[in-house]
Amino acid sequence: MQRKKRPTPLRDSPFAYTRPARSRGWIDRMLGRPRADLADSALQHLLSQRDPAHISRSDISELMIEYDVSGPAAREVLVHMWRRVLSAFLSDDAFSDREIAYLDALRDAFALTNDEVRESEQQVVHPRYSVALHDALADARLSDAERAVLARLAQQLRLPDGVQQELYARSTRSVIEGLLGRSTADRRLSPEELEQLASVARHLGVTPDFDGATEAMLDRYALFWRIENGDLPTAIVDDISLELDETCHLAVAAQRHDPRTIGDGAEAEGVGSVRIARGVYYRVGSASEERMNRASLSRADAGRFLVTSKRVLFEGKLGSSTLGLRDISSFQVYADGIVLERRTGPGLYFTLDGDVELIAVILGGALARG
Repeated sequence: MQRKKRPTPLRDSPFAYTRPARSRGWIDRMLGRPRADLADSALQHLLSQRDPAHISRSDISELMIEYDVSGPAAREVLVHMWRRVLSAFLSDDAFSDREIAYLDALRDAFALTNDEVRESEQQVVHPRYSVALHDALADARLSDAERAVLARLAQQLRLPDGVQQELYARSTRSVIEGLLGRSTADRRLSPEELEQLASVARHLGVTPDFDGATEAMLDRYALFWRIENGDLPTAIVDDISLELDETCHLAVAAQRHDPRTIGDGAEAEGVGSVRIARGVYYRVGSASEERMNRASLSRADAGRFLVTSKRVLFEGKLGSSTLGLRDISSFQVYADGIVLERRTGPGLYFTLDGDVELIAVILGGALARG
């Protein structure tokens, strides 16, 4: 009798020959204990012996029944095997036509759903392209050669255009966010740094989509940079006498405090002071997030705290005081106030109403130019 020629396999099996999985033991059967591990081994042995085109859904069902695996546990075995096959085929970062045909037949035999296939591709296939994207975007630029490599890889991985666009958008968003984080690490944003962000976005063909909080943060840090570089604000105060060449930069409600015990004040919390010299700016990174230790302070007066181009003034209900900028050696910043360290004499303690960080930046900018 003439023997029929065996059809050409879709592809060599992704698995080498394995010994047949053993059957469930009598204890497993007596206890009705499912053996998903043995089902997985049996499934791998089956795929090492037969093309998926010659494996029916009945074959898969009988295999699962043999090991008493059903429901979600059976789906987990099949999806896990599907991902193993995907990984094996991706060892060369490409899917051949025969591998695609093998996967199509295997998907049909396993009766995989669209969601199961999509989630598997997201976990196994997409990361290959994402890694290549990450490497290519390491310098925040994409050369023509890099674009060609990415296009070729996407074709080899059989990635749909929509998936490529989604992964590209995700990677470029990460690049922009990383660049933004580095640019604002010092809580300052210069025009050059802002232009660099815009230049990278234009080169990558994306439009940064920052939320309201991020936009507000960028505006704030850009303001800090301008203040530190000489663009100090002007505060209009009609009830204070200024010299002809003097400008008021700040006026806020404040309270002045005296330490209850010499050497036991707000400085006991260990906030580093910032040394001020001409041309050296205050950096808020050295400020504490702690509030002043009110227990060690006694409120002395309430009024206004003013910073001009020449001095710091406090106008209180009980009296006023003035300290020239050149008489301030350093200052400490707290979440709710500032301590001015004089070149001679004890420090001056103020709790401030309003944005203490902005007040400190203005004070630092004035001191650097005073």
